[in-house]
Amino acid sequence: MLAEAAQGLALAEALGRFGQHGLYSAFYWTYPAENSPAFWAFRAFRNYDGQGAHFREVSLPTEAPRDLSLFAARSLDGRVVSLVLLNTSTTETFEAAINLKGCALPEAQRVFRYTGEPSGFEAREVAPGKAYRAPPSSITVVELKLGPPPR
Repeated sequence: MLAEAAQGLALAEALGRFGQHGLYSAFYWTYPAENSPAFWAFRAFRNYDGQGAHFREVSLPTEAPRDLSLFAARSLDGRVVSLVLLNTSTTETFEAAINLKGCALPEAQRVFRYTGEPSGFEAREVAPGKAYRAPPSSITVVELKLGPPPR
């Protein structure tokens, strides 16, 4: 199970890096088995809520410490920001605080976490402005709806 989880995290990492560096398309040789870690890695970027929610269109620069990867993008209108946080440590849980420099404050957010279970992403309650808990070998997706730009 640990090797499969690592494969899912590696795939999510690759997909995030592709987006960061403007890769327009890529080919995955086979369709990942339903409910496998690879399946959920793709869902982190293409349908994390099961209703079509997806990673946004304009990549944003990010920084993250060792064992964490953070990918961020905003919608074309700048009102929605999506974050994908990967904890690649197999033993450590991290509390990740996200600093949105130069953005309006979030009015609403949705948080989804995948920890290797075949059932996939689980919706989480996290108050805006609070740290996000990233368990070992997990994928956390955060969708922020931003308020009007500051004046």
